[in-house]
Amino acid sequence: MKPTLTQHRDAHSHDAFGQTDHRPWPLPPGRWSWRQSWRDLLFAHWPVAAAAIRPLVPAELTVQEFDGTSWIAVVPFRMAGVMRRPLPDLPWVSAFPELNVRVYVEAGGKPGVFFFSLDATNPLTPSFQLAIGHGTSGGEQVQAWAPSASVVKIFNTTGLENMANPVYPQGRAAMVYAGGDAHAKQTAAALAADLGFEPLDLGGLDGARYLEPAAMVWIKLAIVQKLGRGIAFGLMRR
Repeated sequence: MKPTLTQHRDAHSHDAFGQTDHRPWPLPPGRWSWRQSWRDLLFAHWPVAAAAIRPLVPAELTVQEFDGTSWIAVVPFRMAGVMRRPLPDLPWVSAFPELNVRVYVEAGGKPGVFFFSLDATNPLTPSFQLAIGHGTSGGEQVQAWAPSASVVKIFNTTGLENMANPVYPQGRAAMVYAGGDAHAKQTAAALAADLGFEPLDLGGLDGARYLEPAAMVWIKLAIVQKLGRGIAFGLMRR
């Protein structure tokens, strides 16, 4: 039996419990142990052949499609208030940007989503310094927290304006990425190229230890040195 507003133990803790009949899965019977908010979301979708997605999704899942076409969704947003209840927020742990890349699937006849996880965080302190040195990285910590995910460090070395238009008179802005899963990196590189970047493979996820300091270079030049946000890194060849 699906819990209703009056039956669930956390019924009065959030407005989302006001209507539950549309949920394909029943609410968990226990108390919520974590809290979080997703803010400033964007849902962007691209049509992709279902046959191209099929090898990237576990065999037990069915890829949703219409006339042979499926959809890949790119969802950037800000996480806020991420913490176990009832503890207070902690710097970096409780608030950080995130970028999800996902496709639509079914399991046992019920609709859902399958995530290709892209890490877009930088481990910064409140004073905008790197919180982690070269012995590890934010990307590697995300992988440790989600060991079954295919984490790719990408899209963290530039600003929002370049995400909207990475093409300059001198050429395309470079987008360096790192990760341990070849299929996930291929998906990330294709997304970067589709946005207009020149994707550059740095190797394994330990490359995030170099990409995160590179983000600080862009921040220092664009913001602190006041060169403006209309700047980007590029790769020049002879």
